[in-house]
Amino acid sequence: MATRSVSAKRWRSDLPRRRLTSLPITAILLVGCASNLPVSDCCADLGIDVNPILGVNAVDCGTIITKPPDAATRSRNESAIACVQRAQLRSRAFVLNQGFSIPPDYYLRNVVMLGAQGEKVLVQIEHQHDGPTSFVGHCKDIKLLSSGELELVGCEPDDALLARMK
Repeated sequence: MATRSVSAKRWRSDLPRRRLTSLPITAILLVGCASNLPVSDCCADLGIDVNPILGVNAVDCGTIITKPPDAATRSRNESAIACVQRAQLRSRAFVLNQGFSIPPDYYLRNVVMLGAQGEKVLVQIEHQHDGPTSFVGHCKDIKLLSSGELELVGCEPDDALLARMK
């Protein structure tokens, strides 16, 4: 019996070392998988994939609701604004949603992006009682004001951009 317990102890003592030596391989595999995850699926309902514009290192800053109804929504808005400001300071690609609604049948969603190549992109989705319509284009400038409002300058439709996101 003593022999069995010694060999069992020896086997158990080898086990942690094997796990540790395989850990870097596992970490590499996980990092490889994580880099292929989409940054945002914000426009998937219209068949628009913003991820080719954003690249793999972009950050999704969330959603700003205009005219927030409560303190929790205002807090989320402030977090989204801070996220955009951090991304801009670091010259990092980002995506931000801004929503505005007039119940019961109107909703406007602006999706603004600073792409991986520095492009300023607007995807605007308007939901009305007769269905959604969309706009996709480059802008000369996109500013997020401290109030959470967007200032859009020189936005022009761009069919080639839309084709990259289909």
